[in-house]
Amino acid sequence: IRIWDVSKHILRHTYSPTVSVPPSGRSAACSLTGTEELLCSGHWGGALLLWDAQTGSLSRSVPKAHRGPVWALQRVMLARDAFASAG
Repeated sequence: IRIWDVSKHILRHTYSPTVSVPPSGRSAACSLTGTEELLCSGHWGGALLLWDAQTGSLSRSVPKAHRGPVWALQRVMLARDAFASAG
């Protein structure tokens, strides 16, 4: 996952998992919190990864959140790190 500053044409962050994700671990969806503190990525293998958006470090992972690809993610207001996912 790459975060770009489109107006300046520069790459701000690259997020790469340091943990093992299921096969077909390519990201299929991502969602950023309104405060831009956390980024959640959903992957083809069904994993959800939660990132610190400022440092690019992996905060948490749910390797088998879905049986198939995660196609959509949306931040929900239930908690600081709550996301709804569809796969």
